[in-house]
Order: sequence, then C-alpha cells, then structure tokens
Amino acid sequence: MEAKRGGTSILNIPREAMPHVIEEFPEILARNLESDIENLVNYFVEIGVPKENISSIVLCYPSILLYNSIEELQTRLHTLKKEANVRPRNFGKMVVKYPWILTRCVESNVKPLSDFLRSLKFPPEKIGHCITKCPNLLGSSPVPMETMIQHFISMGVKRRTLGRILVHYPQLLLKTPRSFEEIAKFLRGLGLEDDKILKVFLRCPPVFTSTVRHLRTKITFLQQLGIRNERLKHALQRYPEFLMISLEHSLKPRLRFLQSTGLSNEDISFMISGFPNLLGYSVDDVLKPKLDVLENILCYPVKELVTYPRYFSYCIEKRILRRFRILKHSNIELDLKSMLSPSDDRFAQEYLGFGRMLVPPV
Repeated sequence: MEAKRGGTSILNIPREAMPHVIEEFPEILARNLESDIENLVNYFVEIGVPKENISSIVLCYPSILLYNSIEELQTRLHTLKKEANVRPRNFGKMVVKYPWILTRCVESNVKPLSDFLRSLKFPPEKIGHCITKCPNLLGSSPVPMETMIQHFISMGVKRRTLGRILVHYPQLLLKTPRSFEEIAKFLRGLGLEDDKILKVFLRCPPVFTSTVRHLRTKITFLQQLGIRNERLKHALQRYPEFLMISLEHSLKPRLRFLQSTGLSNEDISFMISGFPNLLGYSVDDVLKPKLDVLENILCYPVKELVTYPRYFSYCIEKRILRRFRILKHSNIELDLKSMLSPSDDRFAQEYLGFGRMLVPPV
C-alpha cells in the first residue's frame, strides 16, 4: 500500500483518498504505477491538461490507472476528432470538464451524438464546437435529447430557430421537460404568460439552464429595491439577461455605485423599471465614464438620469458629445431625452434645419 501511494505521489492525490481508490480498484496494486503514472501525466500535459487538474481527473475516473497503454487514450480522443470534428487543441479542457470522455462507453456515444446534432441541422464545423463546450453531452443518449427537442417544439419554438439556439447553448439538451417546466412555473408565478415565457427563452436561453433557487435571488434583489408586480414583469420581459448576472460581483456593486451618486433607492428602482438594461452595465466601463461626462462636460444634474436612464446606452463620442456640441454651438438647451432619443435624421431636421446629418461636426 505504501509503495503504491509513493508511486501516485506525482498525481498529488490526497493521502486520505488513496484507500478509497484502491478499495474500489484493487487491481491497481498489481500495476507498476510509477512508470505508468509518469507516462499518464506526460500525456495529459501534452494534450493541454494543467498539472494541477490531473489528480481531480484520476479521482473522478480512477480506472484510468488500469489502462494498458497511452494508445488506448489516444484512440478515444481520435474518435472525437474523426466523428465529431473536435479540434485536438481542445482535448485538454474537455478532459478537465468531463474526464469520462476517456471511457469506452462514452466513445461509443460519439457517432450517435454527432448524427443527432446533424439531424438538427447543425453545421458540421459546429458539432465539434458544441461537444467541446459541453462534453457532458457524450454521457447521454440522443433519446432523452429528442424528448427535449419535442418539448421545445411544443412550446412554439421553430426547429430551425432551435438549431441556432442549441449551437450556442448545447447544455439545454441535457435538461428534462420536468426541470424546464420548473423554471416556466416560476416565471408564471411572477406574472408571465406562456407566450412571454417563450420570448424569454428565445432572448436568453441560459435562464432555463439555471435553477429556481438561483433565479429567485435576483428577483428578491429587485423586490427589496422596490420593484414589484407589473414593473418586475416588465423588467423580466425587456431584459431577462439580468437573471444570469452575478448578484455579488455585478448587481450589488452596480447598485452601490448608483447609490453613491446621491440617487435614492426609489430613484434607482424607477430607472430600472423603465430601462432594465441598466442592470447589465459595468461600473468601470460604462457607468463611471458616462456619469463623469454628464456632470463635468454636459453639466446636467444626476437627477436627469431618473427620467432618462437610457442615457447610459449611448456612445460618448458618436452620440452624446456630438449632439451636445451641436446644440451648444446653436445656443439650444434640451433635456437628455430630447437631445439623445431622436434619430440622426430627425435630430438634423429639427436642430440643423436640413433632413440628414451628412457630415459629422468637428
């Protein structure tokens, strides 16, 4: 036992875990682990597996220590390249995500899965991309996936549209109608009807890969801010992406920043209700720079944002400053909405006296 533990030290497997591995696979005791493991580690590093992840892979799939040769692993990965167009440079991160792609049973799933994805009109080059992004697909049969396809279609999703969605979010194929319905039921409880739930799915499919518990934290966050009932429903319909934004790392810091400007929670809830996309803007990349322009160049009070939070959606140079300079040159004063919301042609017609803004002002 001690000799075998010494041989596995290169894997950095916790000492307390080794008895469990050996109990499950006693054949390991008959192997020359030192040379076998060295070859295994070298191969993993060669295909792009970080050394610090190798012990986790072995603990997830300890029978890998019983493989007769590295060639056996190479065969598994070659099948991915041949049948699914998976690029060899992605093998390492796939093994880290889903070590079981090295098993014989998963190898036998590669062709059926590839054929299934082709039946959904996946472009050949996208099949490898999907499997790379979600290697867990290889652990499932196309049969339950087809059940999910039929569920999506019963919701009103067109098959062609579904193919485009699944190219980007293949993990949806691993859901079940029951788990999908749990999310739909949660959204119904917030006042969304089925046609609106369909629109949420089409706009932000990852919402349905989440859990009710995870989604509820974002809803509670808005409710505590004072956004309820129809306003909350409006935010969900207009910008369901906020449900996938990190609460601790993004939503709360953005709220704190807005509060630091002197806006009250009532002001902020009113802004989010009218323009929920506000929740998606980075403090450093969007909110801070545009607030600085508002206060120090445009010389507008922060309270102007309450009635027109969409200000944050416009480009500083191409829209905000460009129009401000035109109006300033003409001695015209407007509120933010009147200055920024009209199209270029309408703005030119109203404030420049001709039908199109042909030449950007210097």
